[in-house]
Amino acid sequence: MFRRKSDNADVAAVLRRMPTPWAIMASILPTATYLVSFRILGSPLIVAGGLAVAAGLALTFVGAFRKEVRSSVAGLVFVAVAVISALVTGEARGYFLPGIFSHMAYAIVFVGSVLIRRPIAGVVLALLRDMAVSQFVSERRRAFNLITLMWSIKFAVVAGALGSLYAADTLDALFVTQTILGWPTNAVLLVATFWTLARFGSPREPTATD
Repeated sequence: MFRRKSDNADVAAVLRRMPTPWAIMASILPTATYLVSFRILGSPLIVAGGLAVAAGLALTFVGAFRKEVRSSVAGLVFVAVAVISALVTGEARGYFLPGIFSHMAYAIVFVGSVLIRRPIAGVVLALLRDMAVSQFVSERRRAFNLITLMWSIKFAVVAGALGSLYAADTLDALFVTQTILGWPTNAVLLVATFWTLARFGSPREPTATD
């Protein structure tokens, strides 16, 4: 006879790292500012980029008071890199290049981690729970392989969709698609992650009756 251990600790570890509504807003508002400034107000590229960075700085400043500095700073860094990309390429769509390449890299790394038997989902969760990675992953390899591959597919889809829109030079569609395939899709995948942890994530061990 076998029993399954509780997965509450695994789910709790993931929940502690979930983005807050503030973090979601901080990731969207600077890009929206950039788009509105460039497309609607007709601002030069450098002005639109400056306004996006200013929005990121403002959000970081407010985030410090909300004790959400990490997410705000991460968003500011992303915006700064995106603006630099736009200025270097000399095109407004260049703002989205870092996102395209980062999603491509994530997809490759996630698949690679499964191939080398160190699925990133398991590695991250083990680190969050301060547990030995090797044993933690080996006990739950099926679940972590599934979760890691789910996220790798998401990253590949985002990279492909944004890459196609980038080639078509459709700035508005780039923003809308990036937003839709961002946090809304992540929320769906988090639910799938929780279900997979609950369904396949518990190591099996003998009970006292064995």
